[in-house]
Amino acid sequence: MSSLSGSPISYWINSTSPAQFPSFSPETTGNVTTHAPLNITAGVAIVGGGIAGLTAAFLLKRAGKTVGILEANQIAAATSGHTTAKLTSLHQVIYADLITFSFKLGLTPLRTCLKSLFVRQKTV
Repeated sequence: MSSLSGSPISYWINSTSPAQFPSFSPETTGNVTTHAPLNITAGVAIVGGGIAGLTAAFLLKRAGKTVGILEANQIAAATSGHTTAKLTSLHQVIYADLITFSFKLGLTPLRTCLKSLFVRQKTV
């Protein structure tokens, strides 16, 4: 088996500095671990700072909401940080088929959701 040259570190992570945000990181003194409280107020709390969580936060903020993101580690550094950032343009064909199929089954909520995805993809 051949090996690839270069670093096994994601380009996205390797080319940016870690973001600095308030942390709930524990402080341990002896056998006692405490978490310093943060005085943060938000109308919406999003758990996970990957592509999905950050996109949801962006859209909610744009809609006028106050948003807080809770991330266990570094923002966009887990699965999202190791993505190949592949963009495709043919998903609309699959979505169109799913919309038609769900309509035939009478699945209105699914049809509405899929139409939203289809419209959002066209605007990207």
